[in-house]
Amino acid sequence: MIHYIVVEGESDAKHIRAIVPDDLVDKVVIVPAGKRNSAIPLAKSIALAKQAPVALIMDAGTEDDDLVRDQELGFEDFVAMLPISSPLRLFLGVPTIVASLDDVDWESEIVAFLRDDGTAPRPTFAYRP
Repeated sequence: MIHYIVVEGESDAKHIRAIVPDDLVDKVVIVPAGKRNSAIPLAKSIALAKQAPVALIMDAGTEDDDLVRDQELGFEDFVAMLPISSPLRLFLGVPTIVASLDDVDWESEIVAFLRDDGTAPRPTFAYRP
């Protein structure tokens, strides 16, 4: 199964390519959106058109937990209304993708998503106090 990853730009694509395991390289398509405002609609369009798992990987742009949570919940509300059967997941690099590359758990979550055959339930974001 092909998995798609949508990122903001070429620089992000280069960093994400580096964490895709060798055995998955032929099963992952990384698509740079060009800019942040284009990334979410592009991820949605790919998920709807291809009916394939899509990861949207973006900079959170902040380290403030409340602002990160707002982005996550807004995305979840958006995704919940889509008529898609394949997962569309958001991975926020806090504060940036580059900064998150040192976070083994963050990378592991992305790789787990890429290894999933699309049948696992889509996790919801934890509500943080």
